Amino acid sequence: MWGEAYEDHVARIEAVQYLESKISCFGGVPSASLLQTKDDFYTAARKKGSPIVPSNDLSRFPLFVKPVHSYASHGIDDSSLCFNEEELKSKIAALDASLAPHRDRRPYSVKSTRLGELSIPSDILVTEYIRGVDYFVVVCQIGDTVFPLCPEKWRLPPSTHGKLDVFLTPQMKYHAETDVELLKQDNDPILYDALQSTALQAWKTSNTGAYWSHVDMRVRANGEIVALQVNPMAGIFTPPGIHPVHDPSVTKHFPGGHRSLINCALAVQRIKSSRLSREIQNTHDQISASYDRFSDLYDSKASSQTRTVPIIEEYISMFGFDGTVLDLGCGTGAFGRILHQHHPDHPKLPGIELSPQMAARATSSGAYGTIFEGSIQQHVSSIGRIDHVVSWYALQFLDEVDLNFALTTCFINATQSITFSIDEIPDKYNEDIKEAGDAHMVQFNHVAAVERFGVPHGWRLAHRRRQFAWKSAHTKYDVYSTVFRYERV
Repeated sequence: MWGEAYEDHVARIEAVQYLESKISCFGGVPSASLLQTKDDFYTAARKKGSPIVPSNDLSRFPLFVKPVHSYASHGIDDSSLCFNEEELKSKIAALDASLAPHRDRRPYSVKSTRLGELSIPSDILVTEYIRGVDYFVVVCQIGDTVFPLCPEKWRLPPSTHGKLDVFLTPQMKYHAETDVELLKQDNDPILYDALQSTALQAWKTSNTGAYWSHVDMRVRANGEIVALQVNPMAGIFTPPGIHPVHDPSVTKHFPGGHRSLINCALAVQRIKSSRLSREIQNTHDQISASYDRFSDLYDSKASSQTRTVPIIEEYISMFGFDGTVLDLGCGTGAFGRILHQHHPDHPKLPGIELSPQMAARATSSGAYGTIFEGSIQQHVSSIGRIDHVVSWYALQFLDEVDLNFALTTCFINATQSITFSIDEIPDKYNEDIKEAGDAHMVQFNHVAAVERFGVPHGWRLAHRRRQFAWKSAHTKYDVYSTVFRYERV
């Protein structure tokens, strides 16, 4: 939902709170985020010491006046910039009058603060005016991973060029000649990194809880970056016919683009939802139990019925895996064992494995350090930075929502390469599995989903090959697998 907390005529806070109470997998902007004000953010930032925000010293002009609630520059106009007490008094009075009709919708009373002869209502914010250039950064939260996208700069109409005090009113933002520019890191890496760092500080300080937000900032002439606002309603998924503002950074810099972004939000919400978590956990428990039952025979069966070992040996010979390697769905540890046979001094691998008995066998191999027991989607976002990610014959148990979540997190956190196999599971295989009473073992052919995901910014598809992988002992079907290898550029 997009509504301002109390002023919006379509989707006020009550609508969001109603949906939260009725929908177990609500993926919108949390009501708690919508209730936060700019003053809440400024107060928290001043207490924490970061990021830098506008001063609340009202003894020095020019000053800037805006609503404490609202987004998209609502309530801001040319008179918001005040150079003296008369202008300040006039703007406060005008804004006070425009906000008055909405105050009876709020569950709290508006108080006032005295400033000399002025009375400033608590829903009006007065701060120092920041002279500078406007930038913003979209920040996304994917599970435990927080990811700032490419900084963007507002490009204002030519008629404003050379003017000292220009700021973003609604008319300026939506002017036909106003545009946004994606920054290139190579052009000014210091500014690029500083904007991302400030956006992260602002996001953490505000504690919005939203899956995506954008942080508005101004850069002074001396290079100091001042955070103006954390908006939990980043303007992404812009309808056709409206000039996109925040969408370009998602399209070009979020792994998998808009489809992946919404799938990641759904994946996280499914984990948080108690009802859905129970349903998913029941399926995971059944899969885990199935693998537990034949964990002792798994390696011998894999040797006789699959090409797992020769395929892994080939890829270890073809590509480098120096440094840390995360193994998703590590099973009994085939990849780690073979890697250490070729490179005995290689660091032990962290892994994620659903089956405790399979994980125990991987641990006993001596090739693995910490193995996180549970699903890939449960743990993948908490691992943090890693050099390489591999996954062999495991991703077919994820649906496309969870696959996007896993891939996105890996592309954000991996510093060198990502290598994984995608099994081409025949539809008839799944039908036979269901008829046999093992519906929990249904698997997905994700080749098309990986193609839709695309090659993220800053990566290249270094290798792709389709080959015979294994024969199902249960259904007797031949299963082919496509191996994808991506490398940082």
